Amino acid sequence: MTPQDALIAIGSGLLSALAALTFLSGAPLALGLVYLAPLPLMMAGFARGPRVTAIGVLAGVVATGAIGGLSTAALFGLAQGLPSWAAVRLGLTPQRVDRGGAVANRGGAVANQGSVVDWPPAGIVLSGLTVLGGIFLVFAAIATEDGLSVAVAAQLDTAFSGFASNLAEADRQAMIQALMPLFPGSVAASWVMMAVVNASLAQRALVRIDQAIRPSPVFADLTLPQWMAWPLVGAAGLALTGSATGAGELEYLGRNLAIVLAAPYFFVGLAVFHTLARQVGHSSALLIAFYLVIAISLWAALVVAGVGIVEHWFGLRSRMSAVNPNAGNEDE
Repeated sequence: MTPQDALIAIGSGLLSALAALTFLSGAPLALGLVYLAPLPLMMAGFARGPRVTAIGVLAGVVATGAIGGLSTAALFGLAQGLPSWAAVRLGLTPQRVDRGGAVANRGGAVANQGSVVDWPPAGIVLSGLTVLGGIFLVFAAIATEDGLSVAVAAQLDTAFSGFASNLAEADRQAMIQALMPLFPGSVAASWVMMAVVNASLAQRALVRIDQAIRPSPVFADLTLPQWMAWPLVGAAGLALTGSATGAGELEYLGRNLAIVLAAPYFFVGLAVFHTLARQVGHSSALLIAFYLVIAISLWAALVVAGVGIVEHWFGLRSRMSAVNPNAGNEDE
């Protein structure tokens, strides 16, 4: 590693830590900066490699720990550092593909004779981050003595007591009961989505300034590995088993795991709509209207995720391409 790489790594970690700690200031735009905290780490990584991101994460952990203590450092490492390193590591691990298209082996940047190097598709990165979010949720359930739902309810009660102390007790408990059923799954799914959004922003910015290690994948071509369907099926089965047997905590965990594991299908659903928009005129205007609907309607987002699941099993885009073979020629 060159001194320049080391400086970039430390600088990215400090910038990420600064963005992550803005919530302490109470500024109106603080939450937006927290969401973008992984961006410096990912930009450094996608430009210089996973080792630079790892050093940046370490610098960010030290900086947040010095300011906010051990718990703040641990939160930064899990919420900002780990997804940044995982996205860069997954996205920049080339795979050797033989001339017939079969994967020969992984991890090497130089291909053997008779094979070519290809970059992992975006679906691999998305699936890896999703599985990581699911693992976090399982560990959280294991670590709680009285059950995950009890721990979530207690945390929500503490949070509402702090920033909504003027609410009547009955109103506060009603809000807690409304949020609790899907809260941990929604948080984990948001964690996955923001990691993906930051990775996409970082890659796009680096491509524009010609500093990206790898080319950007085409979003409309996004697919998930076939095995990704089985964790979702397993989570749904876990929830149904818990419901049938009266094991409330098992049902709670399965339901929230299903929320996390459905997150990548939302992006696949978006890719389907991008493909559909390319087949009609004024595609940019249609996509803008489509994203506005998603921004204001949770049900629309759920429908998009459902479309992604159908696409994964039945290949809607291939059917569209059969109807209009020129639909896939335009790069989004």
